[in-house]
Order: sequence, then C-alpha cells, then structure tokens
Amino acid sequence: MENQELLQAFKTMLDDSLQPINNRLDSMQVDISTLKSDVSTLKSDVGQLKQEVSVMQTDITQLKDDVADIKEHAAETREATNTLLEWAEEAQIQVKIPLFKGSE
Repeated sequence: MENQELLQAFKTMLDDSLQPINNRLDSMQVDISTLKSDVSTLKSDVGQLKQEVSVMQTDITQLKDDVADIKEHAAETREATNTLLEWAEEAQIQVKIPLFKGSE
C-alpha cells in the first residue's frame, strides 16, 4: 500500500471511530439549544411574576389601609350608638315611655 492509501484508510478508520462521538455532540448541541430556549422562557415568566407580585403588594397595602379605615369608622359608630342608647335610656325615664325593646 502506498502512503496515500494508508492515510485514507487511517482517515476512514478515525471517521468511523469518531462518528458516535460526533453524533453525541450533535445531540448535546440540540439539548443545549433547547435548554437555552427554556431558560429564556423561564426568565420571561419570572419577570412577569415579579410584576404581578408588585401589583398584588400594592393591592394588599391598599386593602390594609381600607381595613384600618373601616375599623376606625366602626369604632366611631360603636361610640355614637352607645351615646344614643344612653340618651334613650335617660329620655325614656323622663318621658315614662319605653323607647326601645330592651328597656322593659
């Protein structure tokens, strides 16, 4: 065999031996591309979730303020109701007419 034929035989043998490795590398490149795409999608989703959480935090803060206002108004209403009940009790004694059912 000539040198050229030996080189060609050696090249063919190497190509055949390395083909499974090349196939695996090609497969890994596809997998890596898929992973990159998935990571990009996840980053986008996380960014959107962060925005939604921020909106929810703002809403929760507003709800807390609203609840605090409601509690304050309830306390004022309770105080005014108690004042009216005391007045009614005193008034019914003076006019001798029951003004509400709980006074009998």
